[in-house]
Amino acid sequence: TITIAGNIGKDSELRYSGAGNAFMTMPVAVTTGRDDKKETHWFDVKFFGDMAELMAELPKGQRVVVYGRMKQDSWETKEGEKRYITEIRCNELLMLGK
Repeated sequence: TITIAGNIGKDSELRYSGAGNAFMTMPVAVTTGRDDKKETHWFDVKFFGDMAELMAELPKGQRVVVYGRMKQDSWETKEGEKRYITEIRCNELLMLGK
């Protein structure tokens, strides 16, 4: 289980599977540190169903807390190179004020 608190990084792109189920992946920026030692880390968060439809209405910059689980997928390119992606599959979401 993983919990992150950050800001939505871009306006959403809601999509639907062939079976008509809503889903979307959205980047969430988490900034740590202070003053000149700040670092921003980006997390790809995947939302499904009603939660995906709710997220589609939130604007870029909205502060959120995401509760979910890590998932890593891999695939091979046409050139035979192995590629990996690690994302957070959201189970719960808390919206915070700006």
